[in-house]
Amino acid sequence: MTPCENLGKHNIFVKIVDAAGNPVDGALVVQTPKGQYGNVLDKTVSGAKGPGLCEFAMWKGAEYSVYVTEDGVNPSSVQVADGQTSSIVGDEACPTADGGNTLFHNSFNVIFQKNW
Repeated sequence: MTPCENLGKHNIFVKIVDAAGNPVDGALVVQTPKGQYGNVLDKTVSGAKGPGLCEFAMWKGAEYSVYVTEDGVNPSSVQVADGQTSSIVGDEACPTADGGNTLFHNSFNVIFQKNW
């Protein structure tokens, strides 16, 4: 995310859409350590943060994978977002607000299109 979109957060923001781009609520989404599918750290349902939306926190030094699941453990499709981390070096301030992107304060937007 840009510094002004992020404003110092450290999250993975997920949006689930259908084939037409409409938000999909009720899809189970999991967060795992990068590439460790099935080693579930957190679960949430799309729609928890608005139409088709959910989010996960990221913590210092970790890398994550996120994906939609039907069984609560395994990816339900080949759509897996790997390698999200807040450990990105380089400070970028937002000139119009407090915060931005700094070490351990970076965020990602991930969009999954339903085809499962």
